[in-house]
Amino acid sequence: MLSLMPRLLLACLVIIAVAPAVCVAQINEHSAIREPVKLILDTDMSGDCDDAGALALLHALADRDECEILAVVTNRRDLTDASAAAVDAINTYYGRGDIPIGTDKIGPTALRRASPYTIALRDEFENNVPADADVKDAIDVYRRALIAEADQSVTICSIGAFSNLAELVRVAPELIRTKVQRLVVMGGHFPKSNRRETNIAAHVEAAQYVADHWPGEIVWHGFEVGEQLVTGAGLKATPKNNPVRRSYELRPMPGNKMSIDNGKPSYDQAAALYAVRGGEPKFWQVIRNGRVEVKEPGITSWSQESPSNKSAEHSYVKIATSPQQLADVIEELMVAPPQKVSDEEASDEQRKIRELESMADLALVPPTPNLSPLPEYSYENLDYGMTIGISQTPGGRLWACWVAGGDSPKAFFVVATSDDDGENWTQPRLVLDSHSNELPRPRSILVGNLWTDPNGKLWLFFDQSMDMFDGRGGVWTIVCENPDADDPKWSAPRRIWHGVTLNKPTVLSSGDWMLPVSLDERGGLGVFRDCFQNLDPLRGANVFVSKDQGETWHRRGRATFPNPDWHEHMIVQRNDDSLWMLARTRNGIMESTSVDSGKTWSAAVTSKIKHPNARFHIRRLQSGRLLLIKHGDAIDAHHGRVGLSAWLSEDEGQTWLGGLMLDERKGISYPDGFQSSNGSIYISYDRNRATDGEVLMARFTEADIEARKLVSPESKLRSLISRPLATQPSADR
Repeated sequence: MLSLMPRLLLACLVIIAVAPAVCVAQINEHSAIREPVKLILDTDMSGDCDDAGALALLHALADRDECEILAVVTNRRDLTDASAAAVDAINTYYGRGDIPIGTDKIGPTALRRASPYTIALRDEFENNVPADADVKDAIDVYRRALIAEADQSVTICSIGAFSNLAELVRVAPELIRTKVQRLVVMGGHFPKSNRRETNIAAHVEAAQYVADHWPGEIVWHGFEVGEQLVTGAGLKATPKNNPVRRSYELRPMPGNKMSIDNGKPSYDQAAALYAVRGGEPKFWQVIRNGRVEVKEPGITSWSQESPSNKSAEHSYVKIATSPQQLADVIEELMVAPPQKVSDEEASDEQRKIRELESMADLALVPPTPNLSPLPEYSYENLDYGMTIGISQTPGGRLWACWVAGGDSPKAFFVVATSDDDGENWTQPRLVLDSHSNELPRPRSILVGNLWTDPNGKLWLFFDQSMDMFDGRGGVWTIVCENPDADDPKWSAPRRIWHGVTLNKPTVLSSGDWMLPVSLDERGGLGVFRDCFQNLDPLRGANVFVSKDQGETWHRRGRATFPNPDWHEHMIVQRNDDSLWMLARTRNGIMESTSVDSGKTWSAAVTSKIKHPNARFHIRRLQSGRLLLIKHGDAIDAHHGRVGLSAWLSEDEGQTWLGGLMLDERKGISYPDGFQSSNGSIYISYDRNRATDGEVLMARFTEADIEARKLVSPESKLRSLISRPLATQPSADR
């Protein structure tokens, strides 16, 4: 089974060398201003050597933290059956021999002739992949790479035939629409030409299908762009063990010259550069508001009409500077020496980290929701209970979820329902448990939440990781569109991003949904504590936003807090539209504020709300007041994880009134809740997780909070949601 698990991109562990001044300038100009571009390269690594040049350019950009190469797939089957080996030889030279590679199994054969260089790269340079026919299918590699990434975060760069892309549109259009931010293609002539262009003509039907059906943005780089950009002669100054240099030595040009002698046009490098750095105005003029038409025998033209596919957006580019200036940028990147440490040069510690990161990819496999969990997961067989979330769906059904197995690598998720307002609860009716005896280490599903969106759909967020947290983790969701039905139907699991989430989204005044996502520190994570160091710049209390009712999610920004402990941050939008974030730290609750919709956050300050290192709950109520659930019987005091009390604020959290004690006992923790349409407030929490394992519910009103006692007839405290029966109960059960 392990051999079938995905081996996705390992985190970049770069040994920083003293770089030339030009490299430092480029790092400052590009990598420092945005996250690395997540990129998949689709290449016909066979006929022309500019594919090798484009891959070299991408590795140089990856060395500068401008991009992350998720996968490389080849199209136009190579008669030598060695295109994948050539790709792997280049990847290995740059210290990234672990990049997943796939090959096209159905597309056309490259140029109907053998490649001038792929056999040499296979036989003369280190590589570790089989013949093309035995390499993983390109579409499978696409699927695995895309599903692991955040929504709208991946750029695909196509520098060959369109066979893989067309097949991907046919079999996985929703995956493209959800995960792919942009497709950059080298192909065609623009705005119009009667000349055939090789990448289009190689598989005209596929190119037509992509042009007509791709569900997103396509940026077209025509033949006329790369033709002006002559590069490659500089490779003569690189070491002879450089496989990219070798490909240019073997690719003939007119006049009995080889490509390395005087260089050759940079068709593919231009597209690859754009895919990472985008449409920099100093280099590119982008022509928009139209669409590309593809016709036999491989001719393209630009039309002023909009694409027939409403979700599509086409543009093509022109060079906006002197071609030589742009060619110099490409050449410098192509000849840059590798900066990443190869497996042979890596220390034992570095090799161990790479092995662990590869193992962590097992947490990228979506779990299978168990909708028939009994009797295996009945209360008689459960011995732990840590509450996670509670929600109510439009028909009045209550849903509760909690962690069973332990607050540990043994964790898994359990969901139950009540159709009588919490008086009686079902046995577990949905379980998410991704453990397997075939795994090298435990794979846990730990924390998450339940949320009913404004459209009445029920969302179950959960977090899957190797061990308890492998340094990357992952926020997943499944969605139910008929949560009040006798037989609710759930969507397939979808991964949103790395990290964990423990609290519900907030619906902003703009209509956007904001989801808190924590990417916690690496320290103290057992064997994985040194893994995924490339994610360190993103660690903190992140916020993700959906502008399309949850179809896609985008990372907007993050706040950072000293001594965080899973962050468990919650966000309230104030009346002035600023965002107020409260987060859990080892020193209690800390706060941060954003005045630009979550893009940037103020320096953290200690909250006036005194609280132990534990989860709390804050939410805007229908009355406009804020609700706070905290430990202790006063706002400025607590006694550890003892008692939970409810408070109201009428002045945006400056002062608090009330103090209704929901449960005064020891071992009470982890509140979550919502307010129903009739104004009742529901809070779930747990008690003595490992001994009693109880998950409990309190139902009360704002009037009860103000009175500091139950005055509403429907209010009730200490209602039991679940109690595992395989525990060793405490004396006060």
